[in-house]
Amino acid sequence: MTIAAEMLFWLAAAMYLAGAIHYIRHFARGEGSVFEWNVAERLATFVFHAGFLCVLGLLYRQMPLVSAFNLLSLMAFCLAAVHTLLEIRFRTRETGMFFFGLALLFHLAAYPSLGLRPRPNPLLRNPAFALHAGAALLGYAGFLVSALNGAIYLAQYRMLKRRRMGLFFSRMPALDLLAAMNLHAMTVGFACLTFAILSGLGLSREMGVERYIADPKTIQSVAAWGLYAIALGGRYALGWRGRKQVSMSLAAFGLTLISVLAARFADSFHRFS
Repeated sequence: MTIAAEMLFWLAAAMYLAGAIHYIRHFARGEGSVFEWNVAERLATFVFHAGFLCVLGLLYRQMPLVSAFNLLSLMAFCLAAVHTLLEIRFRTRETGMFFFGLALLFHLAAYPSLGLRPRPNPLLRNPAFALHAGAALLGYAGFLVSALNGAIYLAQYRMLKRRRMGLFFSRMPALDLLAAMNLHAMTVGFACLTFAILSGLGLSREMGVERYIADPKTIQSVAAWGLYAIALGGRYALGWRGRKQVSMSLAAFGLTLISVLAARFADSFHRFS
């Protein structure tokens, strides 16, 4: 079983690397279908990665979410998945090298997870909790994709203002498209985090509602939800668009990242290692 997990780990890593190379070549040459990362290759990437996570779960005898290494691998999968949804929706591949490159780094950093043999945790064997945790990871992956698209937007915007329009500017999507990708990824993240919080509230009956509400990770998730609610509210209720929308999403991501790091130092029942 360990050999199977290691083989699937490296197959997934190889596919992420191949995907990143495809995107880089597409960016450098500005060519279309010749270097397109096709459906079969992308599907193989997700199948190998999902297979690795499933085999790791069989080795652990529970959901593979017992350490920061596991978290990185799961985040790599979610990051690539959210970006792929955006790529299909907007029919643009120019930013793919950033997302598949980052997914590759996250996945490689998860290699030590192969050597872990954690103690059984009843919560990690609960299918409802797996759904709750998966939604939360997709939510934060959506926020990360939104932030990266927002950062590219601001870089493009500054180049345009300074009239420094080189290769990067000519290859990246238009500002309006980047803003739309920023918004859609933020919306996906917000919807997934909303589901995670509500499903967590349902699960809290097993451990006590008060304990769930007072948990630092719950407080941090609700704070992130509130920050993105303000950003999305500004976009839809107040008409914030373009640079203002992107700036608010980046501010929300920065504060969310700080809260996530701070919550890691607090005692929480969400800590499984």
